[in-house]
Amino acid sequence: MNTEQHEIIVCHGNLIRYLACRAMEISPEVWANLDHHNCGISEILIKEDNQTVLISHNDTGHLPYSMRTFV
Repeated sequence: MNTEQHEIIVCHGNLIRYLACRAMEISPEVWANLDHHNCGISEILIKEDNQTVLISHNDTGHLPYSMRTFV
């Protein structure tokens, strides 16, 4: 039985940076030091034992360079 789930969260960069810090198990206060672009994609894997892995953060490879903007 396949129990794999995917959830997509669309939100502002501050929340994404906070969740990335939590996934990396670093202090949430570090979020202000993480860059964030508009439309950047971050991916967090939550394993069966609830261990988290930050797969990607702020990936803008899907956008042409002319459309990439920094927040």
